[in-house]
Amino acid sequence: EISSALSKNLDFDSIIEAVGVRLAEVLGTQDMSISIVDEKAGLIHSPYFIEDGQRITDMEPLTLGQGLTSRILTNGTPLRLGTTADAEGMGAVLVGNAGDVKESYLGVPIPGGDRLIGVLSVAKLEPNAFSERDEQLTSTVAASMGVALENARLFGETKRLLTETEQRASELSIINEIGAALSEQLDFGAIVDLVGDRLVAMFKSNSSMYIGLYDESTNTISFPYELDEGRRVHGDPIEFGQGLSSLVLKEGRPLRIGTLAGQAELGGFTGTYSDANPDTAAQNNESWLGVPIMAGRKPIGLVVLGELEANHFSEADERIVATIASSMGVALENARLFDETKRLLAETNERAAELAIINSVQQGLAAKLDMQSMFELVGEKIAEIFD
Repeated sequence: EISSALSKNLDFDSIIEAVGVRLAEVLGTQDMSISIVDEKAGLIHSPYFIEDGQRITDMEPLTLGQGLTSRILTNGTPLRLGTTADAEGMGAVLVGNAGDVKESYLGVPIPGGDRLIGVLSVAKLEPNAFSERDEQLTSTVAASMGVALENARLFGETKRLLTETEQRASELSIINEIGAALSEQLDFGAIVDLVGDRLVAMFKSNSSMYIGLYDESTNTISFPYELDEGRRVHGDPIEFGQGLSSLVLKEGRPLRIGTLAGQAELGGFTGTYSDANPDTAAQNNESWLGVPIMAGRKPIGLVVLGELEANHFSEADERIVATIASSMGVALENARLFDETKRLLAETNERAAELAIINSVQQGLAAKLDMQSMFELVGEKIAEIFD
């Protein structure tokens, strides 16, 4: 019956509940625990713990290495004890509510593939209450439970990977969309607005967000795109060297902070956009994510997001903003080169026009031998040139 129920279940908590309730009924006990080991953390958690028929949900985890559970996990074999003296001699750790002492203890390992993932244990008031048959039954149930829990874990991992894949595909779609839009744009201001608007829509930000650009000639950071509580604002440039924005530009790498205390520790200011200083993160913005905009290996600006909730931004958020900032850096550099090319072309055309005028004046002068005629020619030409 238990195996049939487990084969249809892929939810971790439901599996534990099914085993705990049914096995307690079969063995006629009101004291039972299902423990799961977390080897990385070195802890043993008890998601299912019943004492004197009462469910206890706030059990503190045990340190791996303590108690009978750790002994079973280490030896990999069941442990059946008939008295508390035997249990204490084996290093038992008493947990749960203070009540009548349980003389009998039976614990069996829960296998999960090629490792042990936990322990299934029961207890009774009377001594020597559990038989070899009880041990065999509990071990069989634990084995079935281990298979079910492993299937649930694999199912959960598959769902997680599928979710990550879908999320990554969504990210790539957004990045490609922004990249395509940027590739068609050579206007500096339009590029900044495009990226800012898309990021606001993507993160549904109602808190703060800004794009800062570094001007090496004035040693300042200006903010052509600023958002505070969902509204566009315009603050004055700040001097490079102070605050979190300067730190991102100096180090040329993303910076993700989850608390106001963490921001202050790294030199962040406390304030709001109303003081015309976007580098002073909004007073209640616990989370701060800043990513540099690179032109080659040189940081030329940064994109910053802020949120009221602590530890709001994830590694995935940092990754997608960094990718967009990279595309933005290429677009801004292309726009700068385009403007520079236009400027040089305009200068070339202007110089060519100047040379044409000079040549025409020189040809006119070469044909004149009268001083007054020369004065007239030059005067009229200059008047014509400068309107």
